Amino acid sequence: VYSNVLDYITTASTGNATDFGDFSVTVYSHARGVTSDGTTGLFQGGYNGSARVNTIHKITIATPGNSVDFGDLTEARMRGGAAGDATRGLCSSGSASANSNVIDYVTIGTAGNATDFGDGTIVRTELSGASDATRSLFLGGHGNGAASDRVTIDYVTTQSAGNATDFGDLTGQRFDGSSNSNGTKALSVGYHNNATSNIIDQVTIQTAANATDFGDLTVARFGMGAASGTAA
Repeated sequence: VYSNVLDYITTASTGNATDFGDFSVTVYSHARGVTSDGTTGLFQGGYNGSARVNTIHKITIATPGNSVDFGDLTEARMRGGAAGDATRGLCSSGSASANSNVIDYVTIGTAGNATDFGDGTIVRTELSGASDATRSLFLGGHGNGAASDRVTIDYVTTQSAGNATDFGDLTGQRFDGSSNSNGTKALSVGYHNNATSNIIDQVTIQTAANATDFGDLTVARFGMGAASGTAA
């Protein structure tokens, strides 16, 4: 059963989650299209049970309540990868009428429709995103071509619209997972070489190169979310 419930935790305090509100439309499969500027959180795209949608919804992170309409993506899609900086949110690729390579952007603090940013190096879905203050990465995912496409890492300069550039490769095929960043390093988890995995990959966001092994999760899994604080 799919749920529209939004929960929150206070990151610095251990404890159970608290109800935040509800996602105010019936949409799922948008989990990888989530980004924020620290004040506003955006949920981009998804699937309503019969069709992919272009809806962008927002919440004010410090104020519990239901999500509200923000605007629309340039195309209906689900399972895109999201990243961004302190002002701009990006959504890359995902499953539209077919797998996509379109990258959209919005100004997070200003509600409105998304604008085309450029294209990724391959078409894919079920990818994930991570970023630092200037660069956004899009990692892994299902491509239309060879299985080797699933290792692809792209990057863009977040404030400069244009096509993505190849960053390097993950340590193996990875999709239906999640990535996060502390502002310096990005970590990525998920299905690895078509199997449920506990592998964690790492890259340094400002240094284009192949990923290396970071360590392992406590159990093998997929479909999870990830978050991080700033580098200490």
